[in-house]
Amino acid sequence: MTSPRLVFARPKRLATIMLSSLAISLVAASAFAQARPVGQIDTARGVDQPGDAVVTRASGETTSARSLMHLYDGDRVIVAGAATRLTLFVAGAETAIPVTRQNSPYLVRGQGGGASSGFVGQMLTSLDLLFNRPRMAIATATEVRGLDGTLGSNPFLPRVPQRLPEGARRLAILWTGSSSPVQVRQAGQAWDWAASPLTSTLIEAPAAGAFEVVLPGQALGWSVTRVAPDEFPRAPGLTGMDELTPDERLANAIWLLKDGSTEWRLFALSEVVDLAQSDYGAARLLAAIRSGEIEPWDLNAEAR
Repeated sequence: MTSPRLVFARPKRLATIMLSSLAISLVAASAFAQARPVGQIDTARGVDQPGDAVVTRASGETTSARSLMHLYDGDRVIVAGAATRLTLFVAGAETAIPVTRQNSPYLVRGQGGGASSGFVGQMLTSLDLLFNRPRMAIATATEVRGLDGTLGSNPFLPRVPQRLPEGARRLAILWTGSSSPVQVRQAGQAWDWAASPLTSTLIEAPAAGAFEVVLPGQALGWSVTRVAPDEFPRAPGLTGMDELTPDERLANAIWLLKDGSTEWRLFALSEVVDLAQSDYGAARLLAAIRSGEIEPWDLNAEAR
């Protein structure tokens, strides 16, 4: 088994420090809206000269590549240095993307989405603040093991009954402790998901009806009740009953994770999992949650 790759390591307490100015920043964020990135350069090694690696925007602007630089749909990442190696994170990619002179130029493609303002813009800006403080970026391809021989609830998914709208969903099942298989039970049938070497796994939920999610020996589990498709809490900043856009779904999921009832945590996580296939912010949030680098109370940090 290979060791998890750390892009940037930092103590968990820094998550709270990073968000200590969040409330102030969100006020400022409501005054403007920016186009959303589809990825970023996680690491830029061997960039000794400005021309060793550059990013050319769709507008034609060219700038030297550097760690933590945002990437947008249509960007071209060009590496000229013989010893230069960039590692990219792009939403929807299963693994980090290395770019060297051998596979340069690399064309960035992804769903950027339009600019958002108001409540949605504030919530999405909070993700940018969380992940892009200088030298404090959260790893994108890291997941940690817990203590062997123990199983416990992950702070993002406590052991309480969960509610989920009807419809098949890919769910993030999280726990703390040792690696474990996961089993889904419904109406006398059972489906086993192979043991992950880490402390989470993604499962496909039954499309309808109540079901149980359990870990071995019933040491940990969740009972899940299905409700009508539109019976899920909406943040106060989302008015009306129209179908939510992807950006609104992500903003609502963030709100549920930090302010909503714990019985809707599995739903919020499933929204993040679904959106992470194409949305940069959701993908980074999922990576941070699965790695244990942030916890729900980090999203509630007050300004100091």
